[in-house]
Amino acid sequence: MVLACGDPPPVPKPYAAAVADLPSYVLDPYAAQTSLVRPSDRSVLLIGTGLTMVDVAVAAAAGNPKLQLLAISRHGLLPASQQPPPLASVDPQVDLCGQLDGRSLRRVVPAVRRLAQDLQHRGGDWREAVLRIRECAPALWQQFNEADRGRFLRHLRVYWDTHRHRMPPAVAEQVSGMRRRGQLQLRAGHVSALRPQADGIAVRWRARGCADMRELRVDRVIDCSGSDHRLLRTGAVLWRQLLDAGLVVPDSLGLGLRTGAQGALVAADGRTATRLFYLGPMLRAAHWEATAVGELRVRAEALAAALANHTVRESSHDTRLIDSERLLV
Repeated sequence: MVLACGDPPPVPKPYAAAVADLPSYVLDPYAAQTSLVRPSDRSVLLIGTGLTMVDVAVAAAAGNPKLQLLAISRHGLLPASQQPPPLASVDPQVDLCGQLDGRSLRRVVPAVRRLAQDLQHRGGDWREAVLRIRECAPALWQQFNEADRGRFLRHLRVYWDTHRHRMPPAVAEQVSGMRRRGQLQLRAGHVSALRPQADGIAVRWRARGCADMRELRVDRVIDCSGSDHRLLRTGAVLWRQLLDAGLVVPDSLGLGLRTGAQGALVAADGRTATRLFYLGPMLRAAHWEATAVGELRVRAEALAAALANHTVRESSHDTRLIDSERLLV
């Protein structure tokens, strides 16, 4: 059995408890059953400034040109723009992954910066540096100890995400135009509470680096912060049953699932399954880069080959009945 599921759906945020059931609050913009904004809306708060926010902002502005959009995230950073291939390139003969093998996070970061700076000095583009590091990412992630992984998540993840997950040039130009016109504003900060009002939602938030709380009023709030990767919080029935049965275990950093070779799931008692596998973005716990088609294709091919060999060896067994014991070693 292969669980080829995406991330679990978003869970209600503590700051939105008072508005969670209101139509003016949207927890998951991709699952919304109706239009994200109404013709009468004049102001919308977008929580998050990543690619989901970009999707929502562009769509909302297209449907309502007079709409005022405010996007708030911890750092207030937009994804970078994608660009055509640069003129200069990294020498393909250089074994970058080999050069970084065995290095700690503290040594990898300056090496990546030097690579990007060298490319730009030669008339190239930092995006190729990101591409080359992306190829090394699983091996680098696995060589980092848990302390380094935690440091990366706390201090560097946002910068990796904004440079790694980029906007198409045409979309980036749309977003730039919206910002120039004042239709879209970005803020670095933290939303602490949402309260219902007769004519909208009151937002209590704090700007990054400031102690004072601020308040504003909007017609609608759309949460663009994405799914909660911490499985212990999920209300998704499949994952809750698998967790309760002890067939899956979340990783310690809240990125996804504990897995063994080829995505074999690790159970609560520490055993690694031989008949239960996972393929999807929650492999980020073991490989970090596990959301794009390129990485998932590689994982799918490797898993398919492993399963084909396993099927030959296990062909004499009756597999019509599946229970939790037979899914484990």
